[in-house]
Amino acid sequence: MSNFKDLVFQPHKAGLGGKHAVHKFDNGYGISVVIGRIFYSNGVDTYEVAGIKPDGDLIGLPDWGDDVQGHLTEEEVSEVMAKFEAMPPIS
Repeated sequence: MSNFKDLVFQPHKAGLGGKHAVHKFDNGYGISVVIGRIFYSNGVDTYEVAGIKPDGDLIGLPDWGDDVQGHLTEEEVSEVMAKFEAMPPIS
């Protein structure tokens, strides 16, 4: 099962000190996690998260009401990763 420690952050292409990680799951989904002051993040220890479909479009979880969630802790990011990883494979 994937968790926050599996994320590999690189400098975000938008710059301004942000960092970005993309993680792909075997079921076809992925997750985008960013940190930085220009995102829904405090720039220190909370993260903005979105699910990614194979075509690159963003997707949220059913209980989100949006495709992006912000200000999540490392533990909450791991919980979101587990939910996306547990979704049925894309056919």
